[in-house]
Amino acid sequence: MSPVRSFSIRSLIALIAVLSLAFALPAQDKEINKKKAKPAAEQKSAQPSTEKAEAKAEPDAEDSDKDEAKGPWHGLSYRLIGPFRGGRALAVSGVIGDSHTYYFGGVGGGVWKTTDGGLSWRPVADKTKGMAASIGAIVVAPSDPNVVYAGTGEACIRGNIIGGNGVYKSIDAGKTWNFAGLRDTVAIGRMMVHPKNPDIVFVAALGHPFGANSERGVFRTTDGGKTWSKVLFKDENSGAIDIAFDPTNANVMFAGLWQAKRSPWSMDSGGPGSGVYRSTDGGTTWKRLSGHGLPEGTIGRIGVAVAYGNGNRVWALIEADKGGLFRSDDGGNSWTLANSDRQYRQRAFYYTHVFADPRSPDGVYILNTGMYRSNDAGKSFRPIRTPHGDNHGLWIDPSDPDRMIESRTTAASPLPARATAASTVPTGTLWAAARAATSRPTHATRWSSTPALMVVRSPATTIAMAPRRT
Repeated sequence: MSPVRSFSIRSLIALIAVLSLAFALPAQDKEINKKKAKPAAEQKSAQPSTEKAEAKAEPDAEDSDKDEAKGPWHGLSYRLIGPFRGGRALAVSGVIGDSHTYYFGGVGGGVWKTTDGGLSWRPVADKTKGMAASIGAIVVAPSDPNVVYAGTGEACIRGNIIGGNGVYKSIDAGKTWNFAGLRDTVAIGRMMVHPKNPDIVFVAALGHPFGANSERGVFRTTDGGKTWSKVLFKDENSGAIDIAFDPTNANVMFAGLWQAKRSPWSMDSGGPGSGVYRSTDGGTTWKRLSGHGLPEGTIGRIGVAVAYGNGNRVWALIEADKGGLFRSDDGGNSWTLANSDRQYRQRAFYYTHVFADPRSPDGVYILNTGMYRSNDAGKSFRPIRTPHGDNHGLWIDPSDPDRMIESRTTAASPLPARATAASTVPTGTLWAAARAATSRPTHATRWSSTPALMVVRSPATTIAMAPRRT
């Protein structure tokens, strides 16, 4: 092949290559530009959704912070699974002549009321601002059932009690309550209202169980709780634990003072501050009763009661080395030891409860680990069956002594008929109500094979229904 021809071929190939590059580079640049433009467009079109996602993420983070601040258990809620029994109750009362209405006060559950004879109960003071949950005494005015007084703070001074903050009053049968004074009494053992005047009230205040204080003793108001007078006071270590009217003469009354001090690890009961006192002028002045049959030496807790129909018959249940149930048949001038059995005065700082039976001057009740009744002026007692031990409170309708309400560790039991020895009630039904959460029965369970013996349980109440025994 000649050189000229060889050069021409090489030149042609080079020209073709140059032309190919010339056309290829613009196309490549165009493709690159398209690829660059597409992500930008996609990024631009995706920007609103990203902003929405970010906007959505911000509240989630805020909610997460709030949830974290609530703690790890904020999503859980509590529900009652039992046991379906309430705590202790010391205070009970009823309405004279009304067989369906009763009140009780729990030592940590406030004031409760029934209007159907104990079939259901409802809390009536839970919304009262500042009112202590511990109720030591409760009383309905005999002359006006709309007037109810509650003394806060229990006086059965265990090592784990809740203190009170005075007296509260209702003038609408328990619907609403208002503070009525004596804020620093802390523990109230008993209250009583004049039988004809709902504005005259007496309070037996024990005071601070764990230390000395001056707001203790017997207090009286004559204006419904607006003002109070301290009518009986011994010293800063002794308070009033019980008080009782003479049912035949409201100017005559008896009170028990108790020197006591509690600590978490000890209990000091008794001393020169304890004693039985009597007033014959409506509580204005008081006289201490001693000797003439009353025990000598160190005196501890005292319970008092006056017989119905015979104001000369007075009962005093006294903690002492030679203590027991003492009876006076001359209005407190002289005394006889009626019964010294220790089963009626054991663990005296926690019990020592005595009540007169309106049916007979010879009838008297003692509450302790059991409930006991005497028909022979205290010489002998026979037990009355209750749903539980630790018996503390008793109210008897003076117009119908067969009807009463009694309280203990499992709250309160209205008794439509008089309880007799070895029987629950002879002609009626026994209801035992204990606090929990609501008062709506949810199911009934047979207790035993005994006909008509059952327990109805609800989240709020345990109602034990017992059959008649003959």
